[in-house]
Amino acid sequence: MGGVARVIQEVGDQGSTVGGHLTLLHRGVSPDDPLAAVLSRNAVTAGADTRIRFADQAYEASFNVGITHIDGDPEAIAGFQQRNSHLFQRVDQTESPLDATRRALDGAQVTGRFNKLAGRHWLWNASFMIESPEFEPSDFGRLNFAGDYTARAQLTYRETVPGRFLRAFSFGPNLSHYSYFDRSLGNRYNVGANSSVTFLNFWSTSFNATRYFRGQDAQLTRGGPAMGVPLGWSANWSLRNRAGSQTRWSGSANYQSNELGDNTWRVGASLSVRPSPSLQLSVEPSYRNEHGTRATFSGPINRQYLTTLSGGRPETFGNRYVFGLPDRTTLSMRLRVSYTFKPDLTLDVYAEPFAASAQYDAFGETALPGARDLRIYGEDGTTISRLLDGSYVVTDGDATFSLRNRDFNIRSFRSNVVLRWEWRPGSTLFVVWQQNRESFVAQGQNVGFGDLFESLTATGDNIFAVKTTLWSSK
Repeated sequence: MGGVARVIQEVGDQGSTVGGHLTLLHRGVSPDDPLAAVLSRNAVTAGADTRIRFADQAYEASFNVGITHIDGDPEAIAGFQQRNSHLFQRVDQTESPLDATRRALDGAQVTGRFNKLAGRHWLWNASFMIESPEFEPSDFGRLNFAGDYTARAQLTYRETVPGRFLRAFSFGPNLSHYSYFDRSLGNRYNVGANSSVTFLNFWSTSFNATRYFRGQDAQLTRGGPAMGVPLGWSANWSLRNRAGSQTRWSGSANYQSNELGDNTWRVGASLSVRPSPSLQLSVEPSYRNEHGTRATFSGPINRQYLTTLSGGRPETFGNRYVFGLPDRTTLSMRLRVSYTFKPDLTLDVYAEPFAASAQYDAFGETALPGARDLRIYGEDGTTISRLLDGSYVVTDGDATFSLRNRDFNIRSFRSNVVLRWEWRPGSTLFVVWQQNRESFVAQGQNVGFGDLFESLTATGDNIFAVKTTLWSSK
């Protein structure tokens, strides 16, 4: 049983807005139910927000306060404390906040934002967010880490009066800060710059760049010691034509890299065509290639957490926090067709062939708490060999352990065909055909565009559905 209540009130000529919400959830888990050791029995979220504009609507301040409460059996609450949003069990803490006897968690979040909305040239904004370690972000629909402070500031210079070569442009720097309630983790910073240009023909382009500085990340080892994150940077570029054009197109590119030599390329495009008033076609291809890089708030990080094994060195608290350096490739293409036979009869088609692959070039484990580099297997007195089934055997002194094969090639095809007929005013008939096709091979060969077409022949399901609604009035 759950419930939601919300209230919004607008006050005065300055544009003030006040709002709030409350959500209550009772899961109905009996004491003898096995789910009692996994799920909370009750969950409560409440929030209040306000937005105030002043100085003739030129400035705006907004604030939000949220609270979360969960309760249940100690086993369930202990599980919540060890989720990746909390990690109370982190082994390198002087005093662990994990309490296996707790029956409830109560947390709070505070956010604020200040904006300069109007001005001839200069605009700015600044924001902050504080979440207590016990705050449950998933109950607010997010997957971020609790127990941290974040702040961001941005300055923008803009020109909106058309000139000889440009219709408008803007540029400006930004600064982000990230830190934890656990002060031993220190601070992290990102510095970036954003720019955009609109040409006289209404084409527009943008370019953004970000520099990620070194710091500590509490989440990478999933409860193990914090790890260092390297210097990194990213750049984004996009170009699109006039928004009101009958034929619309766009293109984008993204590059990420770090001081350890890992990199990611992403490119994408879109094309939308309306050859007649009743027909619209669109296609959106995308390509991504990653060499050991995963992007987080910390920047591009050259490691993918795989598992935690016992039997590690004392420096890593007797465990091995194992990571892999993958070479990943992803291809996808979204296709849409919409045809209107007449106002009450339409056909919509959506299809997306998809292909992805990953091959791990190396494996390693956390070298030291707080270190950025991994202790790569095959170095530092260790050996690694691959077996015929694709798995690996690693030796480290007298210890021997195995790692399963994680390479893969995936092809999938998803499509929906929907015929909609409003056979009388307010009464509609839907005829739907859906395909779900997928194939998986434990190999790591880089995929190409041919794999997109091969996804059409993968095994899968065909689902047909017919639905109708009837409107009756007296």
